[in-house]
Parts: sequence; structure tokens; C-alpha cells
Amino acid sequence: MNEFSLSAWSGLIDWPMLFSEYRGTGLVMRDAALMDVVDSCRGSVAYLASPYSNIAVKPDGQWCPVRSDGAAFEAGRWAAICAVNGLTAVSPVIQTVSMMSADVGDGLCPLDQCFWADWCAPLLRACGGVVVPPIEGWRESEGVWHEVCRAVECNVPVWLLRTGAEFGEGI
Repeated sequence: MNEFSLSAWSGLIDWPMLFSEYRGTGLVMRDAALMDVVDSCRGSVAYLASPYSNIAVKPDGQWCPVRSDGAAFEAGRWAAICAVNGLTAVSPVIQTVSMMSADVGDGLCPLDQCFWADWCAPLLRACGGVVVPPIEGWRESEGVWHEVCRAVECNVPVWLLRTGAEFGEGI
């Protein structure tokens, strides 16, 4: 067991420390090719961790439906890329945005990170791995950081896809 404690809610996003601590464990793969994930997750579902909160807000920090749709579009693009390459990937961002569009009242707040982390937890636990696509903002995303930390704590492998993975680079 690693002495390094992943405190996903600490607010401290420290990718270099994570990479250093988990080097060689097979839990965190950097600059991965999409086909590495496809081969490893064959027969199971992958969790697509993509940025949302930092993207779906206006400069004043208020939620923006148009930007929210943009975040879902990027996640959807990556879910489609996974699908055509033989990988079934579930994207909480896509489902969240669809749920927000359903407008069933004031029960859902799109920026309530605690609610969405709890809502996403069963999806994450059910998946055979976590895929982080190279969508702009992933490094700064507290949600992506939390999902990666939670996965590693649960011994679920994480693949950080390399830029260009959608074009088959490095396959």
C-alpha cells in the first residue's frame, strides 16, 4: 500500500506527485494510446472522465447552459471515438447535461460537486477503468482529479490519453 494519501477533496491537484507515486504500479498510465485502453477494458465498461465545471461556467462563475452543452459535446465526441474503436465508455458529463436539460425542477444543481461526485461513484466503481481524454482543461479540473484519485484508491486503472489518440496516433 502506498504511503501517499490521495485526498481527492483537498483541492490540491498535483499530477506530477500522482505520476511519481504510482509509476510502475499499472494504475496510472500516462500518454496512453486508445488501443491500450480498448485491449485492457475489452468486455467491460470504461468511465470517461472529462472536465465539466470549469468549462460550463461564465467568467463570473455562473452556470452557462451553452457552455454546459459544449462540455457535453466534447465528452460525446470522445465517447463516439471510443465506440468506433470497440470501447464502451460511459460519460457522466453527457448524462448530467441531458438531465439538466430535462428541467424537472430545482432538484439538480449542475455545479454541486459533492452531489455529482456521490452520483458518479457507483458508475466509477462499476467500470473496468477510467479514461481521461486530452480535452482542454482536464489538468485543472477538480472533477477529473477527484475521479482519478477515487479510481486509484479503488485499484481501478486510469489511462490518460495522449494528444492525437483520437486520430490513431501511437496505436
